[in-house]
Amino acid sequence: MKKSCVSGITSERQSSFTGFNRRPAGGCESFCTRPHLAGDRDMQSKSATQLRPLRQMNRILFFDSGPQNRRIFGRGVAVSVFLLLIFSFFSSRGLAVDFYGSDPLGSTGLTVAPGVDLLNTDQFYLTQVFGNPGTGDFGSVPYFMILTPEDWLIDISDFSGLTFGNESFGTFTATSGSVVSRTPDFVTAELTGLFDHTSVDDTPATLNFAMTQTGQSISWSGTLAVGLDAGSNVVPEPTSSLFGALGFVSLFVLTRRRRT
Repeated sequence: MKKSCVSGITSERQSSFTGFNRRPAGGCESFCTRPHLAGDRDMQSKSATQLRPLRQMNRILFFDSGPQNRRIFGRGVAVSVFLLLIFSFFSSRGLAVDFYGSDPLGSTGLTVAPGVDLLNTDQFYLTQVFGNPGTGDFGSVPYFMILTPEDWLIDISDFSGLTFGNESFGTFTATSGSVVSRTPDFVTAELTGLFDHTSVDDTPATLNFAMTQTGQSISWSGTLAVGLDAGSNVVPEPTSSLFGALGFVSLFVLTRRRRT
């Protein structure tokens, strides 16, 4: 077996050293070491050559996904704007905020004949009903504003058609009503109807009143509430939250579909 000038190293072992270069020098094969990083550079160049197609593919996918994402986002925005337009159209019809408030009502009462009480008689003629400063749009009502003519009739057996008010105050017209409690000395009732004013028409309203009898004298007091629901000053229908939720849901669904 042929040996090189380097003692004890055969040609086979020399060829197995990847870190050496063989160069002929004076009939002998001399070995000079390469820098250690040379092999790393070869590996890096091979890796870069192999990864270059993948990088190009990723770059293509990245740039291709940009317009797609913009289209998805644009469609979501368009849907949201469309829903907002629908909400703005229905908001004027879904919000009872044109006129709202409550007003405390009073009466000069009436006097009944002996033997007449609130349980054995249905029809009573009140002398007058008046309004007072209230809340909301009723805040400007003066004290003791007359709202009914003299001898205003209340029929406990039939509240439909009961009405009171004037041009400045507004007019309440009952559409239905029921007696909540009734005894010979005390009556409470709840009426629902519509309230008309110079600024609004047919606004939902409620009238709660009580009648108390002491001897032959009967007093009457009530509260008119217009555009109020459960004590809130604004009665919005749930269109705002509904359309807002639909906008986000639509955007999410469109995004999911495009990704799929």
